[in-house]
Amino acid sequence: MSDPAAAPTLGFAVLDEAGAGVMASVYLDRVERLGRASSVEPGWLTGLVAAHELGHLLLGTAGHGDHGVMQAGWSVRDLQRGPTTAWRFSPDEGARLRIAARARQ
Repeated sequence: MSDPAAAPTLGFAVLDEAGAGVMASVYLDRVERLGRASSVEPGWLTGLVAAHELGHLLLGTAGHGDHGVMQAGWSVRDLQRGPTTAWRFSPDEGARLRIAARARQ
């Protein structure tokens, strides 16, 4: 779980009343600051934030997971903690993302 010194909001996603994804945004200045503070490549972190926000749009939820790319409140400690492979969608999230993507084809 994230520590109390979590970074400011790095992006957001907007869902309509039916839970359909409408729009997502990434705050690049905040991502860059957090990348520098955590010694993480800002390009990688930008991709991670974009994946998180697109996850909200495709999953149709504003909810967050306990770990991985869909966890909330990333901190310097979270980003430095482990390998980049820890930043994935859970198997359940991945299955739901594939279903949502196929439904949009």
